Amino acid sequence: MTALAASSCAHACQLPNGDCFFAPGGLSQLPEHLAQLVVEQLYQHPLDYSRIAALCGCSLSRFDLSGAVGVDYRWAEVLKWCPLQSIDLSACRSSNFDDRAMVRLTDFEDSGQIVPELSCTLDSLVLGRCPHLTNLSMSCLALLPNLLVLHIPGASVDTAGMHEVAGNLPWLQSLNLAYCSSIKDLSFVTCLQRLRLLNISNCGGWSNQSIELVSRLQELRVLRIRDSSRIADAALCLLSSLRSLELLDLSGCSKISDRGLCAICQLPRLTSLAVSDCCITDEGLKSIARLADRLSMLSISRCMSLSTEGLGSLLGSLSRCT
Repeated sequence: MTALAASSCAHACQLPNGDCFFAPGGLSQLPEHLAQLVVEQLYQHPLDYSRIAALCGCSLSRFDLSGAVGVDYRWAEVLKWCPLQSIDLSACRSSNFDDRAMVRLTDFEDSGQIVPELSCTLDSLVLGRCPHLTNLSMSCLALLPNLLVLHIPGASVDTAGMHEVAGNLPWLQSLNLAYCSSIKDLSFVTCLQRLRLLNISNCGGWSNQSIELVSRLQELRVLRIRDSSRIADAALCLLSSLRSLELLDLSGCSKISDRGLCAICQLPRLTSLAVSDCCITDEGLKSIARLADRLSMLSISRCMSLSTEGLGSLLGSLSRCT
């Protein structure tokens, strides 16, 4: 902790091990640049609730809790009083961000009384695997009207819950629903026409009807549908209408063959493609070769029908690819 930051707060004290510590709310008077400096110093130590509590009311715009341990509903009670634009819990260890945390973060229980600053400022909420989030949390999101980025992989939400999200937040630009296996169809995406990133990987499988709805998202730049057991060539023919798509991840979609690959290789802006563990052959590599002048990333590992000759020919043409 810097001497400048410490001297700016009367509540600073020393822990027995020499670390500087602030009582809950002790940093709320710091200007944003000093508060951010304090946070950067905190990141050098294991983050726990007592350290985070000191930030209550700080004028912070972003908060990345990578490496934090034991994130739970108490942390949300602190964070909601900071005018944060971004909260990232994606790399937290032992995170238990559940419905209680979402309720506290949005002040859902007392929404008619004091509205926390976070409700007006937050535009990005990125969580790690969150199996304890349910449809109740989706209702709470209505109290974050500026939210543009929502990543809730592994949440126990269903189609009805996502319809509520889409109805309240039609301007979402980034949505990660990976491992949300309770969502059975994608009818809610018709209300999310501004999406630029959509991750619907590892959800068990999507029907052609759901994929057809995704194909109408004309602003979509990134689409991830990893390990979808029902995605086949017909679905890729539908996705060929996504003229703005730049990254497509189909890894583990084992029913995809050369025919489907030919369809998606017609996408005019595609620069990154992942088709590992798919049933493509050397014939499919010819379709990929047509992207040689603009493809920057290609993943084709564990495609067992590819020959050494076919791979060698393709690699020779991909000078920009990693």
